[in-house]
Amino acid sequence: MQKYLRFQNDVSYDFLIPPYGFDFRSMTPAQAKKNFSWFLDHIPERMEYLCGRCAKDLKISENQLDYSAESLISVWRWFLKFARVEETPRENIEQMEKAAEIFGESFINRVQFTVATQYMLHDVGMYLGECFVRNYTALEWTYYTKPKSDVYVNQPTISGFQMTYQGKQGAVSFAPLHMVKVQAAKLFDHTHNDQDVLSIFTYWRKYVPTNGRQHHPESDR
Repeated sequence: MQKYLRFQNDVSYDFLIPPYGFDFRSMTPAQAKKNFSWFLDHIPERMEYLCGRCAKDLKISENQLDYSAESLISVWRWFLKFARVEETPRENIEQMEKAAEIFGESFINRVQFTVATQYMLHDVGMYLGECFVRNYTALEWTYYTKPKSDVYVNQPTISGFQMTYQGKQGAVSFAPLHMVKVQAAKLFDHTHNDQDVLSIFTYWRKYVPTNGRQHHPESDR
């Protein structure tokens, strides 16, 4: 009954369930490959649905959702307007309390995003990734299965970024699905704003190789 009430009180949103859910770390290499293929195949339809919902709910033209940096403000504004949180189920709290013996009280999340909100975030993360790959030729969706201990293992990431560290340049990957969740967590302490995801885009844009930039207004700012 409690789960039914949670569903009834959630925001209305049509979502597509990934073949193996969102627990990327537990996927086998074969499952990660199938999940990545599923992810790429569904980008067109998910982006069409997200842009349509965003335009309708915010009463703006879909033409504004053109994968430019500025369009991220509208998409994030839409998410913040319709995101929902709920109390974390008691059984989950108990699991976190055990971990808190090691990591401390801050490890316990007493509120969480509703199911629909989590799927909204998945689509927003997909949109953020598309803002990169559609604007910069050096970037593309990819995934990796090793090392297993890596925090982004098995999940869709954007490759092609180059970062200099201690005088050496190396390739780095960006995980848009994860990063939008990090920004969304600001809802829990009310520190969020419309610019959150745009700020992430602006920061990572600095690491796009110069020879991999398309001539696009967003690249010149």
